[in-house]
Amino acid sequence: MVATILVVEDDPTSLSLLTYLFSKAGYQVHTAADGPAGLEAAERLRPDLVVMDVQMPVMDGFELARRVRADDALAGTALVAVTAVAMVGDREKILRAGFDAYITKPIVPEEFVGQVEELLHPDQRAVARASRGAPRRAAAPAAVAPAAVAPAAASGRRILLVDDRDDNLVLLRWILEPSGYAVETASDVTAAVAKAGASRPDLILSDVHMARRSGWDLIRAVRSDPALAEVPVVLISASSASSPEVESFEELGIKDFIVRPLDPAELLARVAVALGDPAEA
Repeated sequence: MVATILVVEDDPTSLSLLTYLFSKAGYQVHTAADGPAGLEAAERLRPDLVVMDVQMPVMDGFELARRVRADDALAGTALVAVTAVAMVGDREKILRAGFDAYITKPIVPEEFVGQVEELLHPDQRAVARASRGAPRRAAAPAAVAPAAVAPAAASGRRILLVDDRDDNLVLLRWILEPSGYAVETASDVTAAVAKAGASRPDLILSDVHMARRSGWDLIRAVRSDPALAEVPVVLISASSASSPEVESFEELGIKDFIVRPLDPAELLARVAVALGDPAEA
């Protein structure tokens, strides 16, 4: 029987990415947004494997692991730590806490599911892996909705992703590249403007709320450059646009405003519309 996997992560973007990878690989996935909710879910669901962030408020991954290991009903549950911090001695500390393995952030989407599957019994692994007898790779987003973007439309189209969080960039790249887009990334407005000026992209896809300068600052900087003034821009945010922001859309030439969490097929369709793909417009 295919394994039941519980993902415990307080960051919505990371939670979406891990859930997406496991779901598309064929696993039954349940989620929890913090340690206490993760413990409750583990006790209720008795999953085959729990993947959890280590750095969480209220109850961190170490405490959650200790509590899971203290429950005899969960003795057979495999535990995987996902951590952004990997210092000398961390491996020993993580294993002492009861984890079977740990993976550092940012994860590599193409490898992540296969790394975790090593802890599962062969009978618990996704059917596609068992039938091939080879390490499984998570299905690419294009396999979810192959008609979302026609390869001919995407081929050669360049998208500049702008976000100050690595996990957001990883998720967007993972969705866009398998559909044929050429992706470049920038972690702040200054770097984005420089990269766009050096090589004009076909589309800019930017987060709104970044630590230093925002997506709105990026748009104004791009629009002030005659060479980039007509480049379509799509903004992404964890919250809906405010009324003043909506009023700025037409003035600043914003093609779309997408609210997280991201649905891969919907994102691909809306990117195609922003690029003027006749098949989607």
